[in-house]
Amino acid sequence: MSRMMFVVGVCCLIGIAAGVSRGGGVGAGAVQDDPVVPSVVFFYDLSGKSKSEQELIASLAGLVNRTTDEQIMIGLNEPDKGGPAFWLARLVEGYPGVEVRYESDEAAHLRRFAPGLVKGYVFYDREQDADSVNVAATLAGVLDAVVVDPTTEGLAEEAGLHRLADANATSVEEVFRAYHDRMSTTYVINQRPRVTPFLLDFAVMQRAFIGWEPPIREALYDRMEMNGRVFGFGPGEIEFFRDASRHGLGGAPSDWLMSGSTTMGWRVPIETQRTHADPHLETEDGVHYVAFVMSDGDNLQWLCSGFATGDRYFGSPHRGEFTMNWDLSPELAAVNPVAMNYLYRNASCGEHRDYFVTASGRGMVYPSLHPDPQAFADDTAEAMALVDHRVISVLDPDYDLESLYPLLEKPEVLGIMLKTFSGGYRELGGQVFWHEGKPIVSVKHTLWSAIQEPEEMLRLLNEGPRRPLADEGSYTIVNVHPWSNFPVGGDPMSALAWINERLDPHVRVVSLDELMIHLRQNFGSPTGEGESQAIQADE
Repeated sequence: MSRMMFVVGVCCLIGIAAGVSRGGGVGAGAVQDDPVVPSVVFFYDLSGKSKSEQELIASLAGLVNRTTDEQIMIGLNEPDKGGPAFWLARLVEGYPGVEVRYESDEAAHLRRFAPGLVKGYVFYDREQDADSVNVAATLAGVLDAVVVDPTTEGLAEEAGLHRLADANATSVEEVFRAYHDRMSTTYVINQRPRVTPFLLDFAVMQRAFIGWEPPIREALYDRMEMNGRVFGFGPGEIEFFRDASRHGLGGAPSDWLMSGSTTMGWRVPIETQRTHADPHLETEDGVHYVAFVMSDGDNLQWLCSGFATGDRYFGSPHRGEFTMNWDLSPELAAVNPVAMNYLYRNASCGEHRDYFVTASGRGMVYPSLHPDPQAFADDTAEAMALVDHRVISVLDPDYDLESLYPLLEKPEVLGIMLKTFSGGYRELGGQVFWHEGKPIVSVKHTLWSAIQEPEEMLRLLNEGPRRPLADEGSYTIVNVHPWSNFPVGGDPMSALAWINERLDPHVRVVSLDELMIHLRQNFGSPTGEGESQAIQADE
């Protein structure tokens, strides 16, 4: 496939990324050049539905969505907001042959799909055991069943289904011992039972274990394939990612992910970014280069909900007024390729650009804890090539520079942005480290409420060194905290607009790939033709 790239400030034609094989569960195969989309999507509106009804249909959706001919999507019927209905509308825009039917009657769904597909039901009663819904969902995935409680059991029986198991009569340990060889080795889910139906459909679809802080976690994680993903979340952010990383897994915040089993079935080609920086660009002396990067793009539930449309983020009216970099998980290409393509298609590519960088791998990984840094580098480079990323943003509270070297040795990687937890990711103060001529650039400043406010940021950038040909300090990465509110500007994008309007003429706001290229041209190994196909324009 042709890749039309290397245009600075001018929109380029969008090519198609070649498929890259991905092992694991349902929907995690190669992203295909020829699209595979459903013929019909039945939309089930959650409005006014009980939690039990939602969980029943979510489990049914997980079974139905293992194929892509017909699907069930669950969510709120709010097509103007970034959620399931919004992405369904985007799918239909691109593929008008997809039919949408609105059906919110549970019995009608069971009549249509249960015969020949559903082998029975798993009973649970959260009044007796709050986690029984997770046990039921795990069993439903491996037994091809739906989940019901005392209020919905009658619906299943009316559909001719019989009870296969009672989740309240078995333990997590017993389920694992009996069925571990039938569970996914690509995905495991850590999910609070009160949050369902979020992720329940995904768990059933993938035949993935789903539980909240299970006592068998070590055994669960140890059986996973290297670089598998832990979906959901944990009681603490650092602990969630640390536990996953030390087992060679990536954490994917997604406990509020809705209809992931549906969007994962949309096998559409992943497009390329609209622009890349010229690898031979010249550095302008007497200026200070700065790249603004919004963090938290590892958060799949955010990327699949309010990120694209929220006026604080990608949907901001200020986007396009200045060059902006966005943290983005390559796993989005698997979970919701329509969302990935939407971001690429709507990226600014004129005088000011939107540029996307990999958020720490397919899932959030602390490289210093990963048992096989080379395997992590191999998997991450493959993912970056699939989604056309050239820079990776790494967050690691226990950073070990040597654990990052295998990444830099990959031709797909132009350079690394490094974040540490202390001081809002800026503990290393902008230091630049080198390996084989490629840079690891630490965050120098952070636009984060109560840590560094817009007024201070403006002063620091205007006062920054201006000798980019001789002083590495003339390059700055600013982390942008998406959840902050500021006295000046308000939301993060408005605060950035306020800063950009007041920057002195010698401050150059650039994309991260451009910043890395400048650093390499002047202090490391210059980017050159043949380094990677990912940064070359075809004839």
